[in-house]
Amino acid sequence: MPGPLTPVLGFVGPTYRSQIRTLDCERAVNLVPEAVQTGTGTNIGAFLLAPGLTRRLTLGTGPHRAAFAQDGRLWVVSGDGVYEVFDDDTSVLRGTVEDDGGAVTFSSNGEGGLQMLLTSAGKGYIYDLSTDTIAQITDPDFPTSVTMGVFFEGYFVVLEADSPRIHFSALEDGSTWSGVDVAQKSLTSDKLVAIAVDRRVLWLLGTKRSEPWYNNGDNLNPLSPIPNVILENGCGAAFSCTRTSDTLFWLAANERGARTFVAVKGYEVDNVSTAAVEYQWSQYERVDDARVWCYEEDTHSFVVVQFPTGNATWVWDAGTNLWHERGHWNAFEADYEAHLGLTHAYVFDRHYVGSRRDGKLYELTDTATSDDGDPKVWERIAPRIETGRLRAVHDVLELQALTGVGLISGQGSDPQVMLDWSEDNGETWSNEYWASLGKIGAGMTRVRWRQLGQSVGRNYRLRASDPVITGLVNLWVGLRVSRS
Repeated sequence: MPGPLTPVLGFVGPTYRSQIRTLDCERAVNLVPEAVQTGTGTNIGAFLLAPGLTRRLTLGTGPHRAAFAQDGRLWVVSGDGVYEVFDDDTSVLRGTVEDDGGAVTFSSNGEGGLQMLLTSAGKGYIYDLSTDTIAQITDPDFPTSVTMGVFFEGYFVVLEADSPRIHFSALEDGSTWSGVDVAQKSLTSDKLVAIAVDRRVLWLLGTKRSEPWYNNGDNLNPLSPIPNVILENGCGAAFSCTRTSDTLFWLAANERGARTFVAVKGYEVDNVSTAAVEYQWSQYERVDDARVWCYEEDTHSFVVVQFPTGNATWVWDAGTNLWHERGHWNAFEADYEAHLGLTHAYVFDRHYVGSRRDGKLYELTDTATSDDGDPKVWERIAPRIETGRLRAVHDVLELQALTGVGLISGQGSDPQVMLDWSEDNGETWSNEYWASLGKIGAGMTRVRWRQLGQSVGRNYRLRASDPVITGLVNLWVGLRVSRS
């Protein structure tokens, strides 16, 4: 007689593929773990389908290199073109910048000076907000090569490439620079990798350590390090800095190693990457080209870590402290590649993301169940089912999920979910078995698989690609354990 159904512990959880596969090899791709805040639901949480992409317009040939929003306006850099994008999905080319394929930075003094500073391919440019024109900075005292720029306490600040020095502009004027308006990372000796602003602190991130600076009020030499504060974490990727409303994040490095992800709140540092995540990152050929952006949606703050060389995307959810993966399904390779979104800006009540491979500008939205028409393939590898090293018969497996959400016609009219399993901790997988999530209106559909054989330990994998609303609550298994 089949045994009673029991839940697979930890079904709703993160990607945690340990270096020791027998320890844990679970995975969540394009699925966002959502905690039940009442504590009285049928489970502690559920998986929701990660937001999809809806194309808004195409800007040049791409790829996208930056996006910046301020005061109800949006600017995007695609290839060498600097475009302004409007609420009605029209755009205008405002000018060009040199294109080396790398990241572009924006910063602005807003109404204080009506300027934006752009850095691209080592050069600096001023965008005049009153005339909507762009001109390269020609002041002879502007550094010959810069990595990035920020706006801090009335000054534009740029990082001189391959050096420990920063340069700052005249007050509220990014077109005027002086050869003496230079500051150098002084409390520590390593070169600078990045600069970032978090509220009223200017962070100088080196290869091994980081220093917070402040505006000391001196008109001649306004920037100084905050006394007695040094972080024992440098930066491993120049464009990995991002911030939520109260926390600064970056991909860290120091003299003892690299490839960790840290959160800095005030002057307190927390390592938010797990050992399993760091192990996966260690398999990438390089991580110094990482690009990071964040967005907020439905009370969540998501930090998106893109690895161009690693061709992978990881997302940390500040609400649950869990990591999951996001990816674009490559049908030819039958595997995931990096998410399409490389840049982000929020304006017009929309999350805009720019394509990493062409000129397409998308809206990232929960209402999209595909990526611009491409299937949004989700996957969950559940934690391993152990039976004390005893052989067990798997009579039935049932997925507790949102059912009866099929579309009227076409793909998704009878949405299917695939099941297979591994008994060697994800090294090899069984044949595929399919079950229906229920046609439209069939909300009482039971998603079940029967007669699944025997094992002494097993990981189940679920995967689906139909463009329907997705909600996974739990996985239940009926086992009969042999005592022989």
